[in-house]
Amino acid sequence: LGPTFIKLGQILSTRPDILPADWIEEFQKLQSDVPAESWKDIHAELVAELGDLDLLFSSIEETPLAAASIGQAHRAVKLDGQRVVLKVLRPGIEKTIKADMEILHEVADWLANRHANLPFDPRGAIREFAESITHELDLIHEGRNTDIFRRNLEEGEQAWFPLVYWDITTRRVLGLEEIEGLPLSHWREENLSKAECEQLVRNGAYTVLRQVLEIGFFHADPHPGNLFRLNDGRICFIDCGMAGRVDE
Repeated sequence: LGPTFIKLGQILSTRPDILPADWIEEFQKLQSDVPAESWKDIHAELVAELGDLDLLFSSIEETPLAAASIGQAHRAVKLDGQRVVLKVLRPGIEKTIKADMEILHEVADWLANRHANLPFDPRGAIREFAESITHELDLIHEGRNTDIFRRNLEEGEQAWFPLVYWDITTRRVLGLEEIEGLPLSHWREENLSKAECEQLVRNGAYTVLRQVLEIGFFHADPHPGNLFRLNDGRICFIDCGMAGRVDE
């Protein structure tokens, strides 16, 4: 199945209210373990979007830092020495997602017609999912969301969102501050103390509740692969393409 189903699996991995524990455990593997595209194809995308890369970067790492459902990230160093991460959409992703969504709409219809007592509305869920994933195909949209989230941070708030470098950002490439920290999808490997875990939960819960209840603009895809524990204990949210609004 295509990348849309990886994205759906990532979302479902955080929904024990819908799925049993053994399904959740399997879907959690999609949070940070997705196959990458070849460097040849990614390099071609970068050249098509940014032009002569030698005029912008002193180096770009060919091995991806991370691979997600819709794109992948590569470390790079700009000519001024600034270390950045380049998020690049997978080649041909728009066509693939269109086909995936047609399948998902059929699945939603099948579920709705045969199961009356589901704990969610499959047609409505897929409609909302389709709208969100369409936004993720425009990395300028993600960059703007990231800027909004960072501007809304309170002074001293124990959260962070990456800086966006607009001079190396297009619809298909996003230039971001490199985040150094622990991806929460690997938190068990770090042997964090109980106090450190509690701090992470407090920071994450406060940030999300403030986004929903006070700001009215929230990160809508906070699975552990999109969350980092920074060295100073703050929690950093990445992959801000999916966001939601709460009206009055």
